[in-house]
Amino acid sequence: MKNYYDTQKELEVAEIRLNVLQNKKNILFEKMMPKASQIKEIVTSGGKQEDAYAKYITEVYDLDKEIELKQNEVNMLKYNLKKMEITIREMKELEEKVFVMRYIDNKKVKHIARELNYTEKNIYRVLDIIREKIEKNRKIS
Repeated sequence: MKNYYDTQKELEVAEIRLNVLQNKKNILFEKMMPKASQIKEIVTSGGKQEDAYAKYITEVYDLDKEIELKQNEVNMLKYNLKKMEITIREMKELEEKVFVMRYIDNKKVKHIARELNYTEKNIYRVLDIIREKIEKNRKIS
């Protein structure tokens, strides 16, 4: 099971990247729009003239695709965190402690057992119960 803390950090990074992409698109828009309203004569020597508007459209299209992918990633991470939180809320006190220690604090089973005064075998049983509950939640949604 993916670590709750790692998923939170991954979500933060994805949201930052999404904001960067959206800002990049806004900057691109602001650079292009004043040019679109200006009419000027273009004199060429027969060489290839690059169309600024076509370039802008291509860049916006590529950014939109990247933004959409990043937004989907953000939504999936939020969904996964929500499912983890629901699972945590449904747990009994010992299950919740073990879950937090194992998946959020990244502690080893032997350290959890020592800290909670249980055997490692008991902690593994609790972890099995937790995994079953998580699987049950996955099948429901």
